[in-house]
Amino acid sequence: MSKKTLTNEQIEFIMGNNFRLYPEEIAETLGLKPQQIRWFYHKNRMDYKRKYKTNGELTDRELEIYNQLLTHKSLQEIADELFLSRATINTYNGIILRKKLVNSRIELMSERIKELEDEIARTQQVLNSYYAGE
Repeated sequence: MSKKTLTNEQIEFIMGNNFRLYPEEIAETLGLKPQQIRWFYHKNRMDYKRKYKTNGELTDRELEIYNQLLTHKSLQEIADELFLSRATINTYNGIILRKKLVNSRIELMSERIKELEDEIARTQQVLNSYYAGE
């Protein structure tokens, strides 16, 4: 089976799992090769971000590392500060990027800036409606 011959049922299964499963898990379930699923993820990542974006919930530890990733610190500096190995921080980095549906720390920061801008706009709306009611 080539990369481009995924059936509609296979595509629906992948999309129905909201990209929460690892490619190896999906490949095993569908009887495909993991690289076919990775190819599908890669080709459909932008469409997925628009249509199927999850809330990207992070664990407490992931959230702690996420906040560190948003700084100017290197992975080694983060590892030293949290008393973890660089490899562990690198693993968390990959998990966080996957959950946040981005490919790099720069995209991660850009997404966070957009989230903050949205929060500011909502706060301004609440304040405006509050002061308009006085």
